[in-house]
Amino acid sequence: MKWKIETRKGGAEIWVESNNRSIFVGEGYSMQQYGESMVLASVIEKALNEYEEEYECHDKGTNAHFDEMPDDQAFFESTGGRN
Repeated sequence: MKWKIETRKGGAEIWVESNNRSIFVGEGYSMQQYGESMVLASVIEKALNEYEEEYECHDKGTNAHFDEMPDDQAFFESTGGRN
């Protein structure tokens, strides 16, 4: 599931959406509201996409996300910081 930022009502509403879910982030009636809502939406979008990517790896029983990390970080992540 891929999350993306969408605007509705001519940019007056900012949403983060996926295939079957939508999260209302904020309004964009003024330039300040629009900017603040878009910043918040981008943080939410990034966090949800990172979570989904990690969840898919674990859900399939793989550790593919560890391949993208340096070895020492992958070891730390896989052991939860315990030796």
